[in-house]
Parts: sequence; C-alpha cells; structure tokens
Amino acid sequence: MTATSGITAVLVAVGVIGLPPGPPFELEGFSNWVVSEALPPDNLASAGDSLRLCTPQNLYVWVRADGMQPPVIFNGRLVPHSAPDQVRQIPYQQELPTALMWWKFEQPLPPDEYTFELIQLGKGALGSWEVTINC
Repeated sequence: MTATSGITAVLVAVGVIGLPPGPPFELEGFSNWVVSEALPPDNLASAGDSLRLCTPQNLYVWVRADGMQPPVIFNGRLVPHSAPDQVRQIPYQQELPTALMWWKFEQPLPPDEYTFELIQLGKGALGSWEVTINC
C-alpha cells in the first residue's frame, strides 16, 4: 500500500556526461541540501550513516547510473521503517546512458530509519540503501 495524502515529493534528475565507469547503479549518498541544481555537497551521508537533523524539510538521494540503454523509467521509493505503509514514491524517465540522478523528497521527515529503493520499470529492484535521521 502506498500512502500519499499530505505528502509532496519532487524529483529532479540531472544527467552528467563523463563520469568514470563504475557499477551500473551506485549510491553517492544522502543530504538535506545541494550545492547547485546539478551538484551534491561534498559531505554526503553514505548508506547506513546517520544524518544529525531534527525533522529536515528535504532529503536528497544521489544515485550514479552507468551504462543504461535510455530511455529508462525508474521509481525512487523512500520507506520509513516505523511506518512502511507511508511510502513516498517518485517516478522518473532517464534519457542519458550515464547520469548522476537525484531525488528530492519534500516534506518534513521525522526521526526514523529510512530505506531508499531504486526500482526500474520492467526489471524490479536495482538497489536499496538505508539512512537514519535523528536529532
């Protein structure tokens, strides 16, 4: 079940050509801010890390993709562990073979453990990464 009432989630994905080769999908990290519309900050939280924030207004999730055959349709899902029925899900169609994609989840996020899932339409789950938000 996906609950969406009262939740706004927005996705902006940016393609960046010329990234070095790597795994097809790799988490770059989590943050509550961006340097610019196309660049993550240097201090991203890695999978399994904690963000020391009390109810941030935004959560950005950065994923590097390499070697795709565009167009590719993804769903980015943010699942709070304490309320797994309160999924925040954002679809997106990627048009570049190599990209640094980012999802912006807007709405206050209470302290909790969260799982971000990257799902490709027709293929299923491609990756799953966790982050903890705490005060």
